[in-house]
Amino acid sequence: MKVINLHLELQADLNEEELAILKKHGNMKKSISRDILVPYDMTLHALSYAIQRSFGWLNGHLHNFSLLDNTFNKITEEKFVNWTLMAGIYFRFPSEDWHDIYWDDDYRKNENFRAWQKRKYTGPYKYKGLGEHYICAQKEVDDLREEYEVITTRKLDVNDYRKIEQYQVNLEDASIEEVCLSELGFMINCKELLERLPLRNILVPKGHDRADWNTIKKYIKDSTINRDPIGEYEKFCTTLFPSKKKRHDYLDNLNIDTLPITDELIYSYDYGDGWKVSITMEGIYNTDLTGKWMLNGEEVEQDLIKDLNYVIDKYRPICIKKDGIELVENVGGVHGFCEMLKNIYEVNIFDDEAVENAENVYYWAQSLGWKGKMISPDKTL
Repeated sequence: MKVINLHLELQADLNEEELAILKKHGNMKKSISRDILVPYDMTLHALSYAIQRSFGWLNGHLHNFSLLDNTFNKITEEKFVNWTLMAGIYFRFPSEDWHDIYWDDDYRKNENFRAWQKRKYTGPYKYKGLGEHYICAQKEVDDLREEYEVITTRKLDVNDYRKIEQYQVNLEDASIEEVCLSELGFMINCKELLERLPLRNILVPKGHDRADWNTIKKYIKDSTINRDPIGEYEKFCTTLFPSKKKRHDYLDNLNIDTLPITDELIYSYDYGDGWKVSITMEGIYNTDLTGKWMLNGEEVEQDLIKDLNYVIDKYRPICIKKDGIELVENVGGVHGFCEMLKNIYEVNIFDDEAVENAENVYYWAQSLGWKGKMISPDKTL
């Protein structure tokens, strides 16, 4: 049995006043962060719901998981053709099919929202969409190559962004930047990771070795399946496998396992508010032959055993440590959240208008489920 320990930390460039506000009114010591134990086979998709719950968000906006820029650039060598090799293996092919992307977003009005969220991050974890499967993504890659053999891209003058030089380049020779600055830019976001991936298949514990690009490239070349099914895409979706279960089983069997490539992921939520959470793996707990829980060859503390057994028995993550109170949806990101706390708690009591505004802001935040107080780790998830 294995359990992963994750550290989730809100990324924020705060000034001294904002830091003081969060420490005084947000119950923050060092950073707004959560430490959670999760099942070993938990997917990024299920983790998204756990992150939402952990930080107090309501799943009302777009989100994605991505690599750090330097990691992404290193494993792709910034070449679009390298990225296409990993579409459907590591990366999501860009799509505006929201029904497919949010295949399990089935919340119903009047349903208990917390119970719904909890169901989403409780195992077993099974992807039931289409677009993230290897064959489906590679079919999109083939269609793109067929339609855009040559693209028109542009070069910006770093000294004067009003000056734009356009030129053409073969898609197969293009850099990722050239593709993003071309007519395909509106539809190509190469950095989003597949959410069907289990954490263990992409993330390594801090300080541990990860696969380099040459290893990944050789692995993909050696693992690449017979591409014949790509040409049968329409057929297997409609004729060969009319049963959804059989279709998904077929697609699952054609997916390629991944090698862990990073020790840090970024979770982005609500692109307008700009929330970003850093995700690192602090360690992997496992049981030895006698059934004792171990970490790096050493027996774990007795207090943690109950939580580890909970994760296994309930097939569900649990929060074991947190810093900072819950956040609020639609508040304008971390800077807006600091401003909200300031308006509520540092109001001039002799200014009637300011007091009324503070009350309105407080009740608005409450309407979004905000408690304004610290929720204990064991009641967070």
